[in-house]
Amino acid sequence: MLSQNIFREFAARFHTSELNIMREYLQNLLLSYLYQHPRSDQLAFKGGTALRLLFGSPRFSEDLDFSGNLTVYHLKTVLQETLQWMKKEAISFTCLEAKATSGGYFALYQFDLYGQRVNIEWNLSLRQRVQTEPILVTTPLIPHYQCMVLPLQELVREKMEALLRRKKPRDFFDLYFFLRDRRGLSSILPLKKKLMKEVEVLEPGVMKRELKLLLPVSHHPLLNSFPRILISELERL
Repeated sequence: MLSQNIFREFAARFHTSELNIMREYLQNLLLSYLYQHPRSDQLAFKGGTALRLLFGSPRFSEDLDFSGNLTVYHLKTVLQETLQWMKKEAISFTCLEAKATSGGYFALYQFDLYGQRVNIEWNLSLRQRVQTEPILVTTPLIPHYQCMVLPLQELVREKMEALLRRKKPRDFFDLYFFLRDRRGLSSILPLKKKLMKEVEVLEPGVMKRELKLLLPVSHHPLLNSFPRILISELERL
């Protein structure tokens, strides 16, 4: 496990909180062990944490999201074995909740790092078929490792569906990231009118309250006029 001073140094380097760095460290560890499991090639990593770790989004993320074609029984076995391997890191953790859902599986674990409690959710959507693509994850927090990811266009499409369904500030920032990075635009363009309507009613204050905890300090000025900036980006499509 990294020393507490290392976490502090990375928090200063990335202009964010120690909590965000600790959570990202744990996410990387969990993914590196998960994708050593022989059944993990059937799990496609996706969501906001995938955007952060694989595609360079500046937004820190809280959950680990996957699509896969495992049964709940086999999935629970994979997760249990992954967490057993995590014990090599001498990090204590507790399962707060674990259950099958209508479309997959949900688990919430709490980790303890130097007295800081760090929660990480696992959200798994289980399907009959899922495509995966291998990608190398490079991070200064742990040695490089490989994971399987949902193809980019499908990842973007699911993100946009989530935005329209739940309308969370973090989803709107992910839309902004896609538009600025010019990735996955073919999945966004058909939804342009719907997305524009949602952005037009955004309240900057609501966006700022959530996102300032997940974005580096250097990005905070963006939040003061975020809806207007996002509309400008959508108009460029």
